[in-house]
Amino acid sequence: MRRYNLTPVITQEVGEAMTIIGLVSAGLGVSILPASFKRVSAQRNALVTIAEEDAVSEMWLVWPKHHEQSPAARNFRIHLLNALR
Repeated sequence: MRRYNLTPVITQEVGEAMTIIGLVSAGLGVSILPASFKRVSAQRNALVTIAEEDAVSEMWLVWPKHHEQSPAARNFRIHLLNALR
Protein backbone atom coordinates (compact mmCIF):
# COMPACT_ATOMS: atom_id res chain seq x y z
CA MET A 1 0.00 0.00 0.00
CA ARG A 2 2.92 2.32 0.68
CA ARG A 3 4.08 1.87 -2.90
CA TYR A 4 0.82 3.47 -4.09
CA ASN A 5 0.59 6.07 -1.30
CA LEU A 6 -2.55 4.46 0.07
CA THR A 7 -3.42 4.89 3.72
CA PRO A 8 -6.35 2.84 4.96
CA VAL A 9 -8.97 4.42 7.18
CA ILE A 10 -9.37 1.75 9.83
CA THR A 11 -12.60 2.08 11.78
CA GLN A 12 -12.77 -1.47 13.10
CA GLU A 13 -10.31 -4.33 13.47
CA VAL A 14 -11.31 -7.97 13.72
CA GLY A 15 -9.07 -10.98 14.28
CA GLU A 16 -11.20 -13.84 12.99
CA ALA A 17 -11.14 -14.35 9.23
CA MET A 18 -14.73 -15.62 9.12
CA THR A 19 -15.90 -12.48 10.94
CA ILE A 20 -13.96 -10.35 8.47
CA ILE A 21 -15.57 -12.16 5.53
CA GLY A 22 -19.01 -11.65 7.10
CA LEU A 23 -18.44 -7.92 7.61
CA VAL A 24 -17.18 -7.50 4.05
CA SER A 25 -20.19 -9.46 2.74
CA ALA A 26 -22.46 -7.11 4.68
CA GLY A 27 -20.88 -4.14 2.90
CA LEU A 28 -18.96 -2.91 5.94
CA GLY A 29 -15.51 -2.67 4.39
CA VAL A 30 -12.78 -4.44 2.49
CA SER A 31 -9.97 -6.73 3.57
CA ILE A 32 -6.81 -8.42 2.38
CA LEU A 33 -6.88 -12.12 3.22
CA PRO A 34 -4.70 -15.11 2.32
CA ALA A 35 -5.62 -16.97 -0.86
CA SER A 36 -6.65 -19.95 1.26
CA PHE A 37 -9.92 -18.13 2.06
CA LYS A 38 -10.87 -17.92 -1.61
CA ARG A 39 -13.32 -20.84 -1.45
CA VAL A 40 -15.05 -19.44 1.61
CA SER A 41 -15.62 -15.90 0.38
CA ALA A 42 -15.94 -16.33 -3.40
CA GLN A 43 -19.70 -16.85 -3.33
CA ARG A 44 -20.52 -13.50 -1.75
CA ASN A 45 -17.53 -11.25 -2.44
CA ALA A 46 -15.45 -9.96 -5.33
CA LEU A 47 -11.92 -11.34 -5.20
CA VAL A 48 -8.91 -9.62 -6.72
CA THR A 49 -5.46 -11.21 -6.79
CA ILE A 50 -2.67 -8.92 -5.61
CA ALA A 51 -0.29 -8.79 -8.56
CA GLU A 52 2.89 -7.72 -6.75
CA GLU A 53 5.03 -10.78 -6.16
CA ASP A 54 6.86 -9.03 -3.33
CA ALA A 55 3.68 -8.30 -1.36
CA VAL A 56 4.14 -9.50 2.20
CA SER A 57 1.97 -10.06 5.22
CA GLU A 58 3.15 -9.92 8.81
CA MET A 59 2.78 -13.06 10.90
CA TRP A 60 3.38 -13.60 14.59
CA LEU A 61 4.47 -16.68 16.48
CA VAL A 62 3.03 -16.55 19.99
CA TRP A 63 3.32 -18.99 22.88
CA PRO A 64 2.58 -18.81 26.60
CA LYS A 65 5.58 -17.88 28.75
CA HIS A 66 4.31 -19.45 31.95
CA HIS A 67 2.64 -22.58 30.65
CA GLU A 68 4.23 -25.94 29.90
CA GLN A 69 4.13 -26.77 26.19
CA SER A 70 3.68 -30.25 24.80
CA PRO A 71 6.77 -31.73 23.14
CA ALA A 72 5.10 -31.36 19.73
CA ALA A 73 4.30 -27.67 20.29
CA ARG A 74 7.80 -27.00 21.63
CA ASN A 75 9.44 -28.75 18.64
CA PHE A 76 7.21 -26.84 16.22
CA ARG A 77 8.16 -23.51 17.84
CA ILE A 78 11.87 -24.37 17.78
CA HIS A 79 11.64 -25.44 14.13
CA LEU A 80 9.94 -22.18 13.12
CA LEU A 81 12.43 -20.04 15.05
CA ASN A 82 15.38 -21.91 13.51
CA ALA A 83 13.92 -21.32 10.04
CA LEU A 84 14.14 -17.57 10.64
CA ARG A 85 17.88 -17.67 11.31
